Formats: sequence, C-alpha cells, structure tokens
Amino acid sequence: MGLLPEQLIRAGQVTGDDILLHYEQSHRRQNRLIVAPLYTKLLEHHWDRLRQQAITFRTQLSPPGIETLFGAEICRKVYNAAESASPLLSTSSWKKVIDAPFEVRLSGSATETAVKVKYLVEQEVLFPHLLSHMLTEFAEFTQFKAWKSQLGRLVQMCLERAENVTQSCSGAAGMNYIGGGKQKWLSFHFPAYVCQFVFNHLHSETMPTLHTELQPDGLWKLMPEESPATTLALDTDDHIHRCQEILINEVRENTGLEVWREIGKGLAGLQTKTDQLQTPLTTVVERGNFKGTCSLCEDYCFLPECLEPVWLPL
Repeated sequence: MGLLPEQLIRAGQVTGDDILLHYEQSHRRQNRLIVAPLYTKLLEHHWDRLRQQAITFRTQLSPPGIETLFGAEICRKVYNAAESASPLLSTSSWKKVIDAPFEVRLSGSATETAVKVKYLVEQEVLFPHLLSHMLTEFAEFTQFKAWKSQLGRLVQMCLERAENVTQSCSGAAGMNYIGGGKQKWLSFHFPAYVCQFVFNHLHSETMPTLHTELQPDGLWKLMPEESPATTLALDTDDHIHRCQEILINEVRENTGLEVWREIGKGLAGLQTKTDQLQTPLTTVVERGNFKGTCSLCEDYCFLPECLEPVWLPL
C-alpha cells in the first residue's frame, strides 16, 4: 500500500515484517551475534546511507584557499561590520561568513574570544553515527575536534587581518569603497588583492604590476596586470597613480609581518591533517561497509566479539 511502518502502527495494522521484527528481538537477546535476513537488508541500507554521508564529509573536509579567506566579499563584510560597530560573528548562533562548507561563531569570555567551526555535514542526522564508526576503526578521527579548533584559529587570524588591511587601504587613500555614493572609489578587490598578493609572495620581494585604463566617463581604472577584468580603483587621472602607490605601499608594509607566515603555516598544517582524515573516509567509501557499531546499527545487530557481522538465518 506504500505506507511507512509508523503509519501502519498508527493505523493499528500489523504486517508480516512487524511479526518477524518482534520475534527477532527476543531471539537476538539470547544470541547477540545473530542477524536475521530482514535485519541484513535494513543494515545494508543503513550502511549505504552512511557511505553517502562519508562522500559528503570527504568533499567538505578541506581547508579553504587563500582566495576564499581573503576574497573581496570577505573584505566587504569585515569592513561594514567595523563601520557599523556591529560584530560580524555571533556568540549565540552559527553563521556562514566564508564561501566554504562550514559555519562559524564566537565562543569564550568578554576579554578573549575564539572562532568555532561547524561543518554543514555535521547538521545531518546520520553524521554522529558516521563519526562513531570512524572513531571505532580509525585513530586519526580522534583529531577531528582539534582539526576544527585549528581551522577556527586560522579563520580568526584571516578575518582580523582582512579587516586591518581593508581599513588601512581606505584610510591611506582617503577614499570610500564602492557603494559610498562617490564618483571615485576603491573596490573591495583592492584590499583583497593586497592580502592575496602578500600571501602568494611571502618569500620574495616581488611587487605588484598594475595598469591604468581610461574609461568612457573620463575616469581611470586601476587593475592588476594578471587580471585586467578586476577593477581595484576608479579615480581621476591625477589621483589614480596615487592609488597605485598606496597599493604597493600596503603590500610592502604587510610583507614583513609575522602573521602572514603564521597563516601560511596554519594552512599547510591543516592540509596535512586533511589528507590524514580523508584517507580513511576514502577507505570506507570504496569498501562500502563499516566496522564497529553505532546506535542505529545496534537496532539490527550487536557485535561484542567481532567487527564484521555474522549472518545466520532464523
């Protein structure tokens, strides 16, 4: 009839499966290694759903790149939050600030706060069951919580640095960012480009190569040589070169800061731990089944002395 088991229960109807399940519960209590054929199908379905969850987890489990951590949208968010004197992150609710598969919030005291991270997959009902299996079989997953803490510290450093650079660029140029209702403006790509260039040239003294281009309205556009479609600033002819000098000066002042090296080390460390966590996820995805049990598995079988299920008929 296409009815779900809970609908059958509400209707007061008893099916053949209900009878098998009832008597198998009594049988299973006497011999906990027995898994009836009916339970086999349920367990295989459960494992298949866990496998799909593992694929999602493996896909999301990766540290964000520098273009994501220091994108123009991030610079816009941190700048607007500072200008409006409203915190970007909340202590009471999760928020998706970065274009990555996780949410963040603040935790800690009034004097010392930290950024906490929660992956989107963690909101799924089956995630605790998947994590239970992974912890049983793979010692690496005991580091998952520490991995998230490390990612939170990295996000916190990047948000603070993005805010500092974004405000510094505007102050040095004496210009508003786009959207300020002015004819000439800085783009949020301006501080984002500074951050990304500094990070990508940590161990060199290379300076950006910039170009200007006359626009139909008589103003001049400042753009990076490697990305001419990106507008960094729009200004008059006599001021656009001043914007160019300010950008190079911001790069020069940031290049020597230790915080960029800390961010680089943090990303490298996260990538190493990511590989260590993704490898066992790949193992269970390719294998298709799971060792150990979770609270849902225990509804189908209980395996006190072995990791692999023993299939015995009724």
